[in-house]
Amino acid sequence: MKKQELREFIKNEIKEILIEFRVSKKFRIAVETYQALLLKRQELEKVQKELVGKFKASSPEEKEKLKPQLIDLHKIIKSLGPKIAKAERAYNSAIAGEPVDLE
Repeated sequence: MKKQELREFIKNEIKEILIEFRVSKKFRIAVETYQALLLKRQELEKVQKELVGKFKASSPEEKEKLKPQLIDLHKIIKSLGPKIAKAERAYNSAIAGEPVDLE
């Protein structure tokens, strides 16, 4: 193999590798945002589940103290719904714009 052919071969291989691992900024931001919101919801749901466990095992007086916390936590989790839906739409839009390698 001649030097020129070798250089051309290496150049083409590097170009293919770079294209393969290229992720657009829009896609990366959409993935990070979507993932962060889902993680936040998951953590809040875990805290809510723990509070529900405490609520079930507590006395009536303690239940009255835990009710406002549970209600507030539920409202926060519920308010994440539209944000997650918007992030999911952005993610789907970004993934549709990514190049596809069918080889």
